[in-house]
Amino acid sequence: MTGTDPFTSAIATAVVAAVEPLRAEVARLTSEVAALRASTPAERLASPAVAARYMHVSTATLRRWIRDGTIPRAAVHQGGRGRAIRIDLAALRPPSDDEVARAAGRACDLTRLG
Repeated sequence: MTGTDPFTSAIATAVVAAVEPLRAEVARLTSEVAALRASTPAERLASPAVAARYMHVSTATLRRWIRDGTIPRAAVHQGGRGRAIRIDLAALRPPSDDEVARAAGRACDLTRLG
């Protein structure tokens, strides 16, 4: 930090040192959330009608959002009946702190069983 006084430089260095562990923790948690979302089983994905009720919009609005890419969708195979559109409700909004804590608890329980 050329051209700054030693006090400002010391504070900047202290802030960077304090923030760096937080950045690492955020990166780790982001990775864990992505892994949890990737492991969502197909039976936990919602139909467009259920997702529309969840979001308090009409099914037509939700289908329009799917078409224009506003909402991500998944196509799942249904036996011999072709594919159906499903919506990952967790991808529509960030999980609450309680939901993250419950998911983390379940993941810890599963690792202990394995």
